Amino acid sequence: MFANILPGAGRGTAREASGGGGALQATRFRWWRTPSTILRMVPLPVPRRILLLLTVPLWTVPLQAHDNYAAERNAVMLDRAQTKFMLSCGGCHGTLGESPPLSVPVLRGRAGYFLCTPQGREYVIRLPNVSRALMSDADLAAVMNFVTFKLGEHSVPGKAQPFTAAEVAEIRARPLNALPLNAFRRKVVKTLVSRCGAPADMLDYGKLH
Repeated sequence: MFANILPGAGRGTAREASGGGGALQATRFRWWRTPSTILRMVPLPVPRRILLLLTVPLWTVPLQAHDNYAAERNAVMLDRAQTKFMLSCGGCHGTLGESPPLSVPVLRGRAGYFLCTPQGREYVIRLPNVSRALMSDADLAAVMNFVTFKLGEHSVPGKAQPFTAAEVAEIRARPLNALPLNAFRRKVVKTLVSRCGAPADMLDYGKLH
């Protein structure tokens, strides 16, 4: 390794400066010399700490075996519905269903309340960005079940039933395209607050508009 920087290293000799007189003398170079001796023999302006690392034999460094897949085995695995939610909805609503409540409706601990009334149940499917999502009826039903039952947490009514593909197909055929969306949502949420115990702060969405 040092053949290119130590003159004569290939033949087992090198030149070393003597203590203080400046005269040069021929010195037998041995690879088992101490690191400090090798450092004095290198004539290049290389930082000593770097050269010291170069002189440490690789076989003296303890090696540890690592399982590269241990972290992957312990990683959280997303199912199909969760993955589609992350890709299609998570950018605005947040990957955990938490978002700025005045500009984006919060889903975590809130979405389940919409299952309390038939109007609320249909509303979450008839939303234009939901009804027109590039998903099959079965995938959309699975995503909305994840949103309402999983992200909705304690807000889900006791007798609420999951969405089915057939139900989603019928509801999404009637998207809310011709209605003032904020006013319609406010009407739906007021019913949830008065009849289903939904928190009043669900009415905060849209106050910035």
